[in-house]
Amino acid sequence: MEPEIVTSTPSPAAAAEPQSAVVAAIAKSKQKLRRQKKLAKKVQQYFDAKEAGRRAYAQADRLLDEVAGEIRAGRDIQLFDADGNPGEKARLVDQFAEKSIVWKPCGVRRYDLVMVK
Repeated sequence: MEPEIVTSTPSPAAAAEPQSAVVAAIAKSKQKLRRQKKLAKKVQQYFDAKEAGRRAYAQADRLLDEVAGEIRAGRDIQLFDADGNPGEKARLVDQFAEKSIVWKPCGVRRYDLVMVK
């Protein structure tokens, strides 16, 4: 006697499982790619901000050198608001005026501008 071969057709739910798994994997892959693009955009913004900061500090250094070349340390400078009215005052400070060493956690400029009340 020959063994009986039983064939069955998979149920529609079982047939859809592999297809839905593929669709889910594609959706997950697209979601991961969106997250990566979002993260890459944030990283690029970070480096752009650092570069903008570097340029701003370089400009501030140039302006401070110009101010230090025009006035002597300890002198107050009147500042004006957008309407041209007198506002706060700033002072050029010589950080080495009374000492030959200044301890700070970074590079030290001889002069600095501070707001005066």
